[in-house]
Amino acid sequence: MVQAIRSEIAKIKHTSYWLLHIILPVAGVMLFIAYFALYSAVPELNKEKLLLELTATIFPLLISIVTGLNTLLEEKASRFQMFLSLKSRTTVYVGKLLFFVGTGLLAMLLLMITLFIGLQVFSLADIPLTFFLKAGLLLIISNVIIYIWHLFLGFRFGLGISLFLGVFESLQVILYSNITLAGIFKYIPFAWSIELCHNFLYGQMPLNITDLLIMTLLTGVALTAVCIWVNRWEGRKNYE
Repeated sequence: MVQAIRSEIAKIKHTSYWLLHIILPVAGVMLFIAYFALYSAVPELNKEKLLLELTATIFPLLISIVTGLNTLLEEKASRFQMFLSLKSRTTVYVGKLLFFVGTGLLAMLLLMITLFIGLQVFSLADIPLTFFLKAGLLLIISNVIIYIWHLFLGFRFGLGISLFLGVFESLQVILYSNITLAGIFKYIPFAWSIELCHNFLYGQMPLNITDLLIMTLLTGVALTAVCIWVNRWEGRKNYE
């Protein structure tokens, strides 16, 4: 597993992967600081709501880009032959997943901590650091299943389909942020980040233990299903 993660780090050494994970959080910090400064009269809860909803909206699109580009590298290097020849594809797949989630967490921490510092320096808001850290962690946890989904899409269909569905999912997040989901609809994976953020904002944490168990179970089922598929995958049809 460690070797698989090291391999991922080596693969993106000469790409813009790290730059993307630095520039976007910094740009987000500048945008949010400008918003807090221009709309100082807006209630703090509304500002926090916009911060979390906008971050949750962008996440599926960014995940589709980074996972799609990574699988594109695999495709260009050897048409997946290196990957297909491995004895334990599951280890490599899970290594990729951990790498993506880990770098996503680092980018989220960069966004949240830098925003906290910026707001304190300019005296724009008195929001505790724990708020930013807890919110960032919730956003990462709720998007693990999206990483699993898009890594599968990248291998099976390529960057184009992954990116297209990433745009669709981001639009769905915008929709879910304006409506209240009930019943089985609140377990739609694209709605998890909004659901968790709203519960966090309105003091409804911790969540119902049943909801958390169902989300965890669905994530585990998705990971297991993709791992089984990965070990049986024989490459794309146009390469056979």
